[in-house]
Amino acid sequence: MKPSRSKIRALPGVLAGLFLLSPDARAESLEEAVLAALNNHPSVEAALASRDAAIESQEEQFSGYFPRLRVNAATGRVYGDNATSRGLSVDRGAGYSWMHEGGVTLTQVLFDGFRVRNRIDAAAARRMAASEQIVDLREELALQTALAYLSVLRAHEEKEIISAYAAQVDDYIDRIRTMVDGGAANEAELHQAEDMRILLENIRLESEGRLEVAGVRYAELVGNYPQGGLALPAINESLIPEEAVAVSDAMENHPALGISKWRAEAAENEIAVEKGALYPEFNAEMSYYKKDLDDIIGGEVVDARGLIRMSWNFATGGEQFDKIDRRRHEYLSQQARVNETRRQIEREIRTAFAELDTAGRQNETYVRRVILMNNLAKTNRTQFEGGLASLLQLLQSENQLFSAKLDQIGAKYRLLAAHFGVLAGMGKLQSSLNIVPASDDHTENDKEAATPAAGASAG
Repeated sequence: MKPSRSKIRALPGVLAGLFLLSPDARAESLEEAVLAALNNHPSVEAALASRDAAIESQEEQFSGYFPRLRVNAATGRVYGDNATSRGLSVDRGAGYSWMHEGGVTLTQVLFDGFRVRNRIDAAAARRMAASEQIVDLREELALQTALAYLSVLRAHEEKEIISAYAAQVDDYIDRIRTMVDGGAANEAELHQAEDMRILLENIRLESEGRLEVAGVRYAELVGNYPQGGLALPAINESLIPEEAVAVSDAMENHPALGISKWRAEAAENEIAVEKGALYPEFNAEMSYYKKDLDDIIGGEVVDARGLIRMSWNFATGGEQFDKIDRRRHEYLSQQARVNETRRQIEREIRTAFAELDTAGRQNETYVRRVILMNNLAKTNRTQFEGGLASLLQLLQSENQLFSAKLDQIGAKYRLLAAHFGVLAGMGKLQSSLNIVPASDDHTENDKEAATPAAGASAG
């Protein structure tokens, strides 16, 4: 049976060290790193541009409510051979003339089957989907930045403990070598100690490789390599609710679900747009046209009109009905994606809680193992002083303690990452870091940067 969340929080030593901040006052905090990523990463800029394009699309569709103005003008020389020229010309029945003409037409849609309204609604839904896309992208970017931040911290902590242990191993090897030279120990013990040193060197190389990779990943997300030291982030356990509550809240508020819902709504509006094409269109039209020619060609023409014009286009081959059916299938596809997104969100949240539970119990186990190995090392030191244990045995116990500490570091950062995974799965990671993300305030070019919450420090 899985332990309750209260038991996880109460495990002795589980979160030991997680709430300690770096003593370096200039250390780059997790909040600062996430803010830098949210404000500068190209993927956010691309999402903002897509949202702004959706805003322009909505404005474009809204313009369909306004009159359309069409102006035509022409000037030049013409040749005419018609009834007028033949009646007025006495030589050859044709003539030449300068021609000047111009016209203006003002058309106002009176009824179009509500296509303009439905196009606006579809564009507005796509705009909201684009806004939700920004929120979802920032949440994922915040998680990736947090994980990269932890990777750098973990690699640095491993580097420190490896360096300290390497110096300790070198000291043991020198002492064993001295004992071998003095005949107090055999070469087999020296070779075993040297083998431990070689294995430790491999561990050091792997750790340095992880540190380099972590730094590169951090720079890709934040825009720069870690500045100075990094501060171990604090975890606020009260932000993580019970699993069922987290799932329920995500089903209502998760931005990924909002994206699917708005896209489904846009698809539904597109069905109404195609249905509107089945109705006749009524337009009010006012026009004025004037053409000036010499009388020999045709003379002056003036045409001024005020009309209500009806037009109806019906495809006898069923094209309009096929378009309606196509839009309906697109809508059903988007509805299915809404349900798919629900399942994915629930899966991710429940998986994140399972990882948190496992990481918590594993961290407790490694804390107990470090305590046990530390006691074993103390016992071997006492036995060595009493002549009951060799230097090699003492080194072996120190090696077990080192391995236990290394494992506990991994478990500690796995637990931290699991906390961030739960918060991100709920769509609450940014708020948990006291970051207020830029939001869509219905301005045309909203590119407001993410900022620390009011009254909260980003450092």
